[in-house]
Amino acid sequence: MIAFMNIALPVAEFLLNSDRIQKAIGICSECLILLHNADQNSKDQFISQLQQFHSAFNLLLFRACCRISDYIGAERYGRKLLVLSSESGDLVKEGDASMVLAMVFESQNRFTDAKQLYEKAVNIKKQTGEKIGEANACERFGIMYYTLGEKLKAKEYYLQKALVIRTEIGDRKGEAADYGNLGVVFHSLGQYDKAKEYLQRALVIRTEIGDRKGKAADYENLGTVFMSLEQYDNAKEYLQKALVIKAETGDRKGEASCYSKFGNVFEYLGQYDKAKEYIQKSLVIRNEIGDKEGEAADYGNLGTVFKSHWQYDKAKEYFQKSLVIRTEIGDRRGEAADYKNLATVFHSLGQYDNAKECLQKSLVIRTEIGDRKGEAADYGYLGVVFYSLGQYDNAKEYLQKALVISTEIGDRKGEAADYGNLATVFHSLGQYNNATKYLQKALVIRTEIGDRKGEAANYESLGTVFHSLGRYDNAKEYLQKSLVIRTEIGDRKGEASCHGNLGTMFKSLGRYDNAKEYLKKALVIRTEIGDREGEAADYGNLGTVFYSLGQYDKAIEYFQKSLAIRTEIGDRKGEAADYANLATVFHSLRQYDNAKEYLHKALAIRTEIGDRKGEATYYENLGTVFMSLRQYDKAKEYLQNALVIRTEIGDRKGEALCNGKLGTVLKSLGRYDNAKEYLQKALVIRTEIGDRRGEAADYGNLGTVFYSLGQYDNAKEYFEKALVIRTEIGDRVGEADDYRSLGTVFISLEQYDKAKEYFQKSLVIKTEIGDRNGEAASCYGNLGNVFKCLGQYDKAKEYIQKALVIKTEIGDKKGEASSYKNLGAVFKSLGQYDKAKECLEKALFIKTEIGDREGEASCYGTQATVLMSQGQYDKAKEYLQRALVIRTEIGDREGEAVNYSNLGTVCISLGQYHNAKEYLQKALVINTEIGNREGEASCYGNLECAILYLFQKKIKDAFSCLHLCIEKYDELRSFLGANDQFKTSFLENSGIFPYKLLCTLLCGTGKTRDALYVEELGRARGLSDLMAEKYLVTTHISANPQSWFGIESIFRKESNCTCLYISYFHNHLSLWILKTSGVLHYKRISLEEILVQAGLPKRQASE
Repeated sequence: MIAFMNIALPVAEFLLNSDRIQKAIGICSECLILLHNADQNSKDQFISQLQQFHSAFNLLLFRACCRISDYIGAERYGRKLLVLSSESGDLVKEGDASMVLAMVFESQNRFTDAKQLYEKAVNIKKQTGEKIGEANACERFGIMYYTLGEKLKAKEYYLQKALVIRTEIGDRKGEAADYGNLGVVFHSLGQYDKAKEYLQRALVIRTEIGDRKGKAADYENLGTVFMSLEQYDNAKEYLQKALVIKAETGDRKGEASCYSKFGNVFEYLGQYDKAKEYIQKSLVIRNEIGDKEGEAADYGNLGTVFKSHWQYDKAKEYFQKSLVIRTEIGDRRGEAADYKNLATVFHSLGQYDNAKECLQKSLVIRTEIGDRKGEAADYGYLGVVFYSLGQYDNAKEYLQKALVISTEIGDRKGEAADYGNLATVFHSLGQYNNATKYLQKALVIRTEIGDRKGEAANYESLGTVFHSLGRYDNAKEYLQKSLVIRTEIGDRKGEASCHGNLGTMFKSLGRYDNAKEYLKKALVIRTEIGDREGEAADYGNLGTVFYSLGQYDKAIEYFQKSLAIRTEIGDRKGEAADYANLATVFHSLRQYDNAKEYLHKALAIRTEIGDRKGEATYYENLGTVFMSLRQYDKAKEYLQNALVIRTEIGDRKGEALCNGKLGTVLKSLGRYDNAKEYLQKALVIRTEIGDRRGEAADYGNLGTVFYSLGQYDNAKEYFEKALVIRTEIGDRVGEADDYRSLGTVFISLEQYDKAKEYFQKSLVIKTEIGDRNGEAASCYGNLGNVFKCLGQYDKAKEYIQKALVIKTEIGDKKGEASSYKNLGAVFKSLGQYDKAKECLEKALFIKTEIGDREGEASCYGTQATVLMSQGQYDKAKEYLQRALVIRTEIGDREGEAVNYSNLGTVCISLGQYHNAKEYLQKALVINTEIGNREGEASCYGNLECAILYLFQKKIKDAFSCLHLCIEKYDELRSFLGANDQFKTSFLENSGIFPYKLLCTLLCGTGKTRDALYVEELGRARGLSDLMAEKYLVTTHISANPQSWFGIESIFRKESNCTCLYISYFHNHLSLWILKTSGVLHYKRISLEEILVQAGLPKRQASE
């Protein structure tokens, strides 16, 4: 038996060393069966030898299982070794067994078990006086703590202990190794200077003892440190030194590793072609030396480069090549990693079902091989996928699973990351308190484990949460804390990120100069470190600042700079984003054809790269453009395309967004019931997924629908619901906006004191949070409007001037122009026409300067109304024609119709009746084409057509025109449904003039009885509709003269009754006396003449 074992043992070892692992396992297993049987029959003198064979074959089986990643088998044989050594009382072997089993548990990410065994190994080695063994155990234990993110423990308790022992016993090679390990730890802690110091110490020793292989490793690690410092030239220098040694010493595997790291450097620099070139060099070597594992790693790295380069099809191809090799060689951990990499590609493409499928495959493998850390990572990424889909409950569930595992296995870095991800979910849900709480938990861990880079990231995230809450001082404080750390540890990329976020925050505050200052600081750093991708992002952010300032030419310039870089580096996704940003600028400039062109370019890219979520976004944006063009059917079509995609990919948040936008389109079409239906669908989804911020937004949108319907009580109710949520979640910006919306409702209700109260509440919040832009536009501007409505023009001026001061201070040229225009309107109302013109000229100058063509046209139009009030009709006509040219060029059809209508009015005043008719007909055609019913009605009957025909003495045409106008208003009334309050106010504000004018004409032509019918028609419509609605009776009152029947027929049912009708129009009083006999008496009185007779002065024309 013993002779047989003496032969079998070296044979099994030979087979294992020559990669014939399964055969080695077979021999060892058979030998253990024989040994087990022999144990029962053996004599005492053979027991010791048989136990040695037991230990030897268990050790070989342990090694074999480790080689094929069979961790369950490795654990079984490792535990057997531990029992055998303990039973034999051999402390040295027990210490060795504890060490190797700890390494198995570590590889399975069973860190709690591994910790116990490493601790046992350290204690045994100390007890037996094995200094080298103790140093090795401390070193391994330290490396595990490092892997777990407990870097301070790794550094202080174990790696430094190992270093002390190595130094004491004069183990120079081990000392260098420990300096190198400590350098890696300091690197991960973000202490880059310390990292360099320790790696250079290791390098000195390696050089002294002639350890060229170790020296190459130190150069390689120093290269990695310089990469993190974004000192890429230094990184390349040290990697080149490592590469030279590797090549000279024939370390082909190490040579390949250096080429791969060079690839990483060029990837960071955005030089993707160079990155690919170096990784492919590594791949060639791996193929030549048969390093299948390294080959798979390089394919994976190439996949990452293509993914960073937004070439998702290529990325998939290379991750799949890696997966094939991992599967062939039985590298299950690598296989799981490849599935996860594929999931990231599908996630980027918005193919969420595929992403989930890959992650679940990865998760199965991780669970089978006992890779708990990987399991946590997969749960975490599943949480991210569900977050992207707006499925927040699922996101939380998976992130919490990840957190449980991270906590159980002692992975503190992973724990902090999970808290951070959960905070992101709560932030999106508008649950800011929870977001803050989780970020602070993450921050505590990062601080405890000494992860300064992670600490900075958490401070930055806290800054973002406080930014969303409108607590800008807190946001600034946390972003500056992050910036301090980034600067201290030399993290230049992170430093640029902080500057960028501070810029965004100042932009929200309307402090545009500060915003530009910080964004330019970010840009300088990005340019210095060669971060082309970040450089493009900063140009884009600067573009948004100039856009907010109304400096559209500058905005276009910066978006085009961003676009040039994205195109150059092949960032297809970013390229699409820049096209979309350019479309937004052209949309604001009312250059809708350009806007559509750029959105179609963006859409084409998203479709090409398979980014379904992005595709949906651009369909939505195109819908918005068509809304602005009043092409609502087109808008609806594009939004429904977006909704289909959102629903297919399971993007619940996006689905809610689309439903909300469809509601807005249907509101614009006057289909208020449909609008409510879609907005309520959006609200249901928001409530289901727990998106409180979105819920508040939907209540606000429903409030807007009810406001448009004139259902002010309902509007108030929904704005108040939004306000309650905003207040609960601490959204101060949204709270201020809701107060403003409620103020607008009270203006419509003519409850001006209430309106002032709510605008002032909004103003208080805007002032407290430092939102200067909102302070000017939303509050001072609205308060100015309230006082204008009250006829308190001095107060109105005061508030609009306050808005103007702020707009000028913050550099908001567009807002400055609007304030001048509003002041012009106030001066016009006061009859101070020269001051009005002066303000409007200033507004026009700014609008022209910033390239705001729509604003420019609007200013020309407003100036024309001032000139008309002064009787300067030729000048007014000139300004209206200028406005018309611009409206036509930018495709503003509604504005074009308004200008034609106003030109018609001017031409009537100038006696140019033929031109007047031509202009009014053009206005009518456009209003009919774009479905603007109110505009269509006004073209038939307001001052223009009626007065035109009267001047031409075409009385019959004037009558016809007024009848058509009243019919149009009748259509509009039925279109508004059962809202009596809104119909009445609408008729009073917009539709009463045609009734009055028709009545006057009928009286003038002797048709006083018909005139009375028209007067009654104008008054009784509201009451008739109300009765029809409430009592289900048919209304007999219609704009059609054929439907009019004598009022006297109603009076005949009464006895001894006389009715007096009184009507006032243009300084004349009309009186009708109707008796039950049917006799009608009519008299028209000039109030001006009565006043003159009473001795009062005659009113001047200018009054």
